[in-house]
Amino acid sequence: MPRARDMAAAPKMIPLDPPRPLRADEKALLDFLVAATSHPELRAQARGAKVISLCNCGCPSLGLEPAEGSPRASIGEEDSDVGIAGALRIAAEGKNREGRSVEVILHVQQAQIVELEIWAGLSGGEVETDLPDVSTLTLQH
Repeated sequence: MPRARDMAAAPKMIPLDPPRPLRADEKALLDFLVAATSHPELRAQARGAKVISLCNCGCPSLGLEPAEGSPRASIGEEDSDVGIAGALRIAAEGKNREGRSVEVILHVQQAQIVELEIWAGLSGGEVETDLPDVSTLTLQH
């Protein structure tokens, strides 16, 4: 599993070959975030999404590939939190087993889910973390 901790360089996503299915805890986080949107296409993309890459910094962030054949989301500029058609950022914060705050962000680019960013470096601490339990998540606006 690619987890070479090299903080001197910017973190980057390391491709998985072959891609793997989401684990149950990863899927629960993704489902929570897509359910918070008004875009059923994102829910369809999440249903069969695969993990195609992992971050090399030690955080449990995942590069995603949407379910095969799933439609692109209809995200206009006015719907985008970043002002770009097809782009969206859905964020939540929760607690891991140790009680540390963990941020979870679903990145959507070109109307498709592309990354589930998960890290615990909110207060300047270590980015390595267990995943937060979905029951602890609150959406960030």
